[in-house]
Amino acid sequence: MKKTILLLAILSLISCKKSDDEIIRYDSAGVVITKSYLDSNQKLDSLIQFEKGKIIFKMYFNKLNANYCYVKQFDDKGKPTSEGKYIYKTRLGKWKFYDSKMRIKRIVEYINLCGKTHLNQEWDYDEKGKLDINKSSYFTYKIDKQSIILDGEKVNNLKIFFIPGFKKGSVCTINLSQEINKNFCNVDSVEKFSLKSDDKFTFTIPIKSDDLNRKFNLKGYIEENHFDDSVPALGHRIRRVYIDVPIKI
Repeated sequence: MKKTILLLAILSLISCKKSDDEIIRYDSAGVVITKSYLDSNQKLDSLIQFEKGKIIFKMYFNKLNANYCYVKQFDDKGKPTSEGKYIYKTRLGKWKFYDSKMRIKRIVEYINLCGKTHLNQEWDYDEKGKLDINKSSYFTYKIDKQSIILDGEKVNNLKIFFIPGFKKGSVCTINLSQEINKNFCNVDSVEKFSLKSDDKFTFTIPIKSDDLNRKFNLKGYIEENHFDDSVPALGHRIRRVYIDVPIKI
């Protein structure tokens, strides 16, 4: 992305042709480098960048947020290779990646971790479009609609199901709090509730039924510790998957 921003800055010095809603920029040989399109308010709506006459990416800008754009990238045959959004020049949210036959081969979730981009979850697919659990790592969750009585209190169980990245040999714990801020900047300083998963990497967390009447989120992370004595170079590895779960039925 830095290269893209630099290139766009250089392009401002190269000749261009402008109409009411289209700006075309050329290199010194007269070859089209970019085409920019303006909306009715003459603000940048979208941009197409070319390389050797072929589209390499398209950018779609958000009218309400100048720091946001949606990007589609292409290979030299014009086939899409990836797409997703940039905010403040960094990837954010779920990005799709395609194979040479334009099939989704991977979806990757990027989050803003206190100002830094963090690769958080990943879903990999085989040639038939079926999710490949062995190559994926992600979590899902649900809140049981049926309440139970636990220690004299009425509760509903929040269940978080985790697919670990390291697979065999992993030990997983979840660490949650209502006090963690938007971009997880205070995640290591606030007091958290911790729980070890069962042998199927499921976490069961009781939520007071009365608390379901108010809206709040439980945020935190799943910490995966992987031990592999057979490969000394790997040894003990740790990774985190950050979560943000809205508590409601």
